[in-house]
Amino acid sequence: MKSGVNLIITAVLTLGILGVLNFFASRHFVRYDMTENQDYTLSEATKRILRNIEDEVTIKIYLTVDPPTRILDLKRRIEDTVSEFRAAGRGKLRIDYIDPKADDAEMEKARKWGIRPLTVQVRKQDSFEQVQAYFGMAILYEDKREVIPIIANTQSLEYDMISSIKKLTLYATDDLPQIAFLGGHGEPGVQYGEYRGLGQITKKIVHVTTVNPSLPNSKGISNEENAVLVVARPVELAETDLYAIDQFLMKGGKIIFLLDPIQIDNSRGGTTAKDTNSNLDEMLAHYGVGVNHDLVMDDPRYVGKIPRQRGPFQFREPYPFFIAPTANNLSQESPVTASLDQMILPWASSLVPIEDNLKDREVIELAWTSDNAWTMDEEFDVTPPASPRDYPRGPDGRIGKRIVALAVTGKFTSFFKDKEIPVFIDRATGEPVPVQDGPLPDRVDQVESSQIIVVGDSGFLESQALRVPGNANFFLNAIEWLALNPELVTIRGKGEISRPLDPKLGKELKARKNRFKIFNLIGIPLVVAGLGLLRFLFRRLSRRRYMRAWASARPTKSPGGPSPTPGGTGKEVKKE
Repeated sequence: MKSGVNLIITAVLTLGILGVLNFFASRHFVRYDMTENQDYTLSEATKRILRNIEDEVTIKIYLTVDPPTRILDLKRRIEDTVSEFRAAGRGKLRIDYIDPKADDAEMEKARKWGIRPLTVQVRKQDSFEQVQAYFGMAILYEDKREVIPIIANTQSLEYDMISSIKKLTLYATDDLPQIAFLGGHGEPGVQYGEYRGLGQITKKIVHVTTVNPSLPNSKGISNEENAVLVVARPVELAETDLYAIDQFLMKGGKIIFLLDPIQIDNSRGGTTAKDTNSNLDEMLAHYGVGVNHDLVMDDPRYVGKIPRQRGPFQFREPYPFFIAPTANNLSQESPVTASLDQMILPWASSLVPIEDNLKDREVIELAWTSDNAWTMDEEFDVTPPASPRDYPRGPDGRIGKRIVALAVTGKFTSFFKDKEIPVFIDRATGEPVPVQDGPLPDRVDQVESSQIIVVGDSGFLESQALRVPGNANFFLNAIEWLALNPELVTIRGKGEISRPLDPKLGKELKARKNRFKIFNLIGIPLVVAGLGLLRFLFRRLSRRRYMRAWASARPTKSPGGPSPTPGGTGKEVKKE
């Protein structure tokens, strides 16, 4: 009876302790993050922005209460992230969870704001059905609103949320930084051209515009209006264009050069390559960057794959011109690339730092190939290999690492220093055209500190190539680093990190792979069998100890009488 009462008291105390712990846990969000990059913990930059919020921010989370089982974990991770934001906001964040399926008015509002449900295929009995679940968010501040239409994963959720909060609370609508894309020289269009996808994702953090300094009434490119200039795939820039770009840099502006010395044409059913001239080579060499007119090719382990049809089957095979640097070939020192997993640069050209022209400037190699790369310098044949066996090999003596993206930071001098300021030339007549509304602004010959980024490829930012997350994040990180808050760059890259085995190990790599295979096939079963054997021996040893203890506890035989039996009195029982 007493033991039953003790059991009841213990159960009641245990439930009471668990209840108290649950009460405090629901009000004080605490979680220990054991990931290397603290992927499930808010960064200090996020916490700092949340601390500086002056007025209340409302976050409406449109979340289906009972989503399909396969995405139930996504719902939990979204709730965890929001809970961390709530705790860091210190009462300045109002969190509203809304199930649109339970409220027609809220569902209509969500649709009006662009929040659409995810469609998930689930299996029910012997058939598959499509079920819709809402995973969206709207962040409201005063009379402004930012929307995350669909949260497909939580890898970028912290960045999406904090960048939206920062945009709403720290900037007026017209005060967002602006970046300008150079236009008018065959560049890819940001609104309707090859860069339309890039324009859409970039508008989330900055204003985007297009400038054309070739117009006779142009006064150059304003560094007061534009924080960053993007020069992407230009063809035959005029002297006045070069002067406008140079002066933008000299007045403190930052520039991203996306170059295609060898341009690819897919418009006629096939793929052809031709050498082109942007007229930027000499000016970039003056800044310390040499641009080679070649196409980089790399080892099949370091390139992207393309679909190939073989009979009724389709395969994905390595394509030597799709350079795909992984974490081992992306700079861990630069915030632009430190958080990236992988990029794919199609038909890239190599870059070379010109040491003699880099006085007072520092070069940061951002992306490079393996040590087994080589280049095609003439007779550009970009036809895919007929089969994996026909994959090309680099010529002896020309195999080595190639740089495909780099940054230069420091003190720059003008390319036009000690030169005459160029005048506008009418391309039709060849005659000078007077500048309207007065002369060009005075020339600046030097800037104490600025940055440029040069990439030997522009196709990696076309809409189709943006499917590779690293491509878009490279550009967004560059914008953050050059013009916005470099601290937020590290947030965007949170998530899984690629940790490939280093192919440079050669035979050691192959031996290591074999050891892993052998361990998986033999080692794990042996470990399980060993644990079972240890358990068997332990139980056997315990049984022997028990038997010895029981035997030693038996009474010894009395002199002149029978041995007592267990539970007996020691007296002899006579049978009738």
